[in-house]
Amino acid sequence: MTTYKNAVTRLVQAIILSTIPVAAGAQGNDLNATATGVEGLQGLSDISTANLWDLIGQAGVMQYPIFGVLIVGVFLISFKVFELFSDKRLTRNLQGTAFQQLTIKDIRKRVSNEPDHMLSRLMAKLLNVFITNRNADYLHDEISNYHSNEQHKYNTFKNRIDFLSDTAGALGLLGTVWGMFIVFSSGALEKDVILAGMGLALMSTLLGLVVSITLNFFSTITEGYFARHLESISSKADELRFRLIELGENSSFDTAGNYSSRSASAQSYTRPGDAVEDQKKKFSI
Repeated sequence: MTTYKNAVTRLVQAIILSTIPVAAGAQGNDLNATATGVEGLQGLSDISTANLWDLIGQAGVMQYPIFGVLIVGVFLISFKVFELFSDKRLTRNLQGTAFQQLTIKDIRKRVSNEPDHMLSRLMAKLLNVFITNRNADYLHDEISNYHSNEQHKYNTFKNRIDFLSDTAGALGLLGTVWGMFIVFSSGALEKDVILAGMGLALMSTLLGLVVSITLNFFSTITEGYFARHLESISSKADELRFRLIELGENSSFDTAGNYSSRSASAQSYTRPGDAVEDQKKKFSI
């Protein structure tokens, strides 16, 4: 790769040098201009073959806090993504469950056998509220409250990532100010001082912007994945809510989850004492 770059650089030098007009009797300014052009092209060749880490090293001490912010942000985002993937993997059984054909006991058994994840916690809460209050009107509010709480937890995480992103940009700006201070505080226009100060200012700004953009990019992707996962959980919880409403309209429950169907035969049931009285009246003279 380096040989290819050197060959391209030499080709560009030859083309540019061939276009520089050199008069036969000119020996002063034209020769100096040609020499200056050659030196500039050699400088471009050195820049093209420069190592990336050498360029980053021009940021000086400012590169360490900026990279520190990047490492912390990537760690937090990676942990959140792993947590979401694990939770989604654990919800596969409940996501594939058809509640339309299950009784309240079957639903409770299915939910209680699930490991701890977002969907199982929400469904366990819905069952507890439904059996305790025997009223399905509260179920929609429970789903909305759970959705709001989980969104609030994620917003706390997002605020941390936004803070790290803003910190990276602020550190880049701080490096810019520090580099300008180095240049102007010397009081002398020395080449080395100017190059060092400008390198610190430009590279620290570049690093800060790159880290800030990177953190914002991955944070946005993670937020979209979380929103889709939370929406799927709310949809499945609504499916359970509709089934509980249907069961509540046709059954009566006790605190243990046992139920008895409301039927016409139950309404026409007569006590044994009433039947004995009827028999006495029938055979009385």
